[in-house]
Amino acid sequence: ETLDCGWLHVVAATESGAVFAWGENAFGQLGTGDEAARPEPCRVALPGAIPKVGAVACGAHFTLAVTADNNLWSWGRYQASNWPTAFAASWCNRVAGDDPKTVGLPPRAAILQASAGDAH
Repeated sequence: ETLDCGWLHVVAATESGAVFAWGENAFGQLGTGDEAARPEPCRVALPGAIPKVGAVACGAHFTLAVTADNNLWSWGRYQASNWPTAFAASWCNRVAGDDPKTVGLPPRAAILQASAGDAH
């Protein structure tokens, strides 16, 4: 369904909702849980319970994925883990109200699409 590229990696979401990635992986941007480069497409290690991925977006060294239930997943540089992690549950974003010093998503927010820049 969608394809995007970062600095030296590519990520694709298929019609079935599976996600494949290939290229450099120095920051875990391929979502395989390690930092080994992959010259050929490999399946991203998404948790089995998440619904199909409808869209992907790549920053220079990280990846975002929007699922059919309107949640955002992220992995790679600047993210909490090299494993795909629910964005709202990661250290870099909290649900609004958890901590008055952090800005987060409103409760029950639905993510419709995502875009990524070089480092944001």
